[in-house]
Amino acid sequence: AHLCLAISGLPPFNGFVSKFLILWAAFRGTMAAGPETALPALAVVTALALAGGLAAVTFTKVFGTVFLGHPRSSAVDQAGDAGGFMTVPMVILAAACLAGGLAGREMLRGMQSVLAMFIGTGGAASLVTPARVLGPVALGGAVFLGLAAVLFLVRRWLLSGREVGSAVTWDCGYTAPSPR
Repeated sequence: AHLCLAISGLPPFNGFVSKFLILWAAFRGTMAAGPETALPALAVVTALALAGGLAAVTFTKVFGTVFLGHPRSSAVDQAGDAGGFMTVPMVILAAACLAGGLAGREMLRGMQSVLAMFIGTGGAASLVTPARVLGPVALGGAVFLGLAAVLFLVRRWLLSGREVGSAVTWDCGYTAPSPR
């Protein structure tokens, strides 16, 4: 689920930082003096918004099909979870996606000195404002994740010692759904 959110470009993951920088530059381009710069920048904003929306919808469907759907064959029905050794790379990648999103401001500040070597201090200074904006976004993401963790722990504590059952997630009012 975390990787789906990161690929869709949602905060507080790393995909949001890169998408934010592209949108920031495109919005600055739309405010440029001439239409030769503003129109392509507006096209970039439109295309990126469309791509982000489609990615979010697509990964929502994929997540629902994979984790909430019915097995399509008996082999899939008998499949089990991957072992701990197999999940370590996924956990590392998810942590890297999260760290990249939460540390976006610090990464931009580090990039300023590198950019100053190639394009001068004026071009590198253009990262100051996006870095300031990413700070509160990262803080909000961290607060949201902390709140989610607290709620998870409270739920776990409240359900400890109780029997927890499972049921069909959603059947659209149809009592005999099939994988089709």
